[in-house]
Amino acid sequence: MNYYFDSISESSSSLTLSSMIIVPIIAAICAPVEIDVKRVHSAYGPFVICFGSNRSTSASVPICSHLVPNNIIYPFLNDSDKVGLFVDCEKSPNCSNYLPVILPKPIELDVKIVDIASGCHHILLLTDEGRVLTFGEGSKGQLGRIGSTELNSINTNRDQFLRPAMVSIPEQARIDHVFASQWNSFALSSDGNLYGWGLNNYFQLGLKNNLISQTNSLNSESLFTLIPTRIPLSFHCKQISNGQQHSLALDRDGNVYACGSALYGKLGLGEDFIQQCNSNDKSISDFKQIPSTIFNGERVIKIDCGDFCSMAITEMGRLYCWGQGGLQIGTDADVDLFEPKQITKGPYAECTRFTSISTGAQMAAMIGTIIIDDNVNEDDDSLMESK
Repeated sequence: MNYYFDSISESSSSLTLSSMIIVPIIAAICAPVEIDVKRVHSAYGPFVICFGSNRSTSASVPICSHLVPNNIIYPFLNDSDKVGLFVDCEKSPNCSNYLPVILPKPIELDVKIVDIASGCHHILLLTDEGRVLTFGEGSKGQLGRIGSTELNSINTNRDQFLRPAMVSIPEQARIDHVFASQWNSFALSSDGNLYGWGLNNYFQLGLKNNLISQTNSLNSESLFTLIPTRIPLSFHCKQISNGQQHSLALDRDGNVYACGSALYGKLGLGEDFIQQCNSNDKSISDFKQIPSTIFNGERVIKIDCGDFCSMAITEMGRLYCWGQGGLQIGTDADVDLFEPKQITKGPYAECTRFTSISTGAQMAAMIGTIIIDDNVNEDDDSLMESK
């Protein structure tokens, strides 16, 4: 398959690749494997590599969203069968549940959408004016605009949840990018400030309890942050990614920071750090830098979180993984990685420069480019096959 991709994003099991949706079916493997590509395109251009498992993902079927240039978004898939994805979703003829949206369904808006992010049951939209809209299931505060007394009222107030509506960002900040995971939302402003809302039970938003007012949180434990809240950072944020219980941040100098639960090593701060954590759940609320020496002194250009693991790509195209052991990070299921480790096995690993990465619950997908000697004949089929 001779498709070219320049970006890839993944939520649980489905992949959104550039301008098309592809759901690859692959066997359980423990090293990166190229998807159905027996011959790389003659230009040796970008190709997709996946590793992980295709075993059951019944725990969560995510919302996938597709953005096209004419201000129409096409969301589809959703396992939130109790509430549906749209106000006009059809109900099952056999029960009171709503049917999933199997094919992309257009949503026409009167604003231009330039960025989109999908969580398990919610979607963030970014307009060309730097404003954020949300819709979907919002029981954990991930919509950023639902009050505590209304969090569980979606069955009786579907319009409020399931129609895109504007979120109020503090300081009227202009937002450049939006990010989402299962039950969290983030907005990154043009001046590098980061705002977060949603589930914060492991401090995965990077917010301490005392920074969240009681009118903002659901209860005294501050498990949820219901409205966008500025996250105190000591660096200029460029990218954010988070899993179920942890988050990674990338600054403009290529340094990586982590917060949230350190269990399984998914923060990348080392096994000794976990032992030193005072909390029972081994969580930290402040973003702590992963030593740059772990990445061989190279700047990191991309980060991504799976549910309980993390990945990063350096400026030289090297891929690093860490966190809960499993096929998705190229290890055995019982081998956790407490610090970032470069992936060097699998096809093309030694001669591939990775450019994009996306990690899910049980699998990961990367985009890479084969680097070859300039003196090699591009038409040499025997060389291609040997690679």
